[in-house]
Amino acid sequence: DLSLTEDQTFQNENALCLMVSFCMNDVECRQSQLLLHFGEHHEPPAGTQKCCDNCDFRGERSQLDVTQHAVRLNGICKELNTNDGWKPTIPYLLDIYLGSLGGMQKKSGHEKLEGFGQGSQCDENIILRTIELMIQKGVLKVNVKRITAGYRSYSLLESARSVQTAAQSDRYELLVRSPGL
Repeated sequence: DLSLTEDQTFQNENALCLMVSFCMNDVECRQSQLLLHFGEHHEPPAGTQKCCDNCDFRGERSQLDVTQHAVRLNGICKELNTNDGWKPTIPYLLDIYLGSLGGMQKKSGHEKLEGFGQGSQCDENIILRTIELMIQKGVLKVNVKRITAGYRSYSLLESARSVQTAAQSDRYELLVRSPGL
């Protein structure tokens, strides 16, 4: 819709990012996630009552500290924004961090970035959820620019928060299924 303001467009794209995160999250209670989206608080059911597929999972869960990943991803985004004026999409940022060498990365020289491949041993879903968490916390923001009528390009921009601030003021933790389960 061409009549949307920039703020409305940002809110819509943020909602889309949250929906993708909801779909990719295979750990946290889906009912809790939905209610949180609408500003309500819900504790997952205790005991044997299960309200969703994630609550029904019988394996172990643990907290995973992804702060270092968040700092590195923010650093890559900052380096791209500052040195090249490049505004990476979520998949592009993910590819750089995981060390995927596609044609665009090679053509742009982005395989030479300090953070290229630093997450090569990481689970792609964990890194994607970390990026979504960074968007939710306002460390990265989604900037949407219309290319042609009906088509949009989704880009990440670093917010006003610096890498140091992110590392010092926040711990980035994700609830994950324990390894081997």
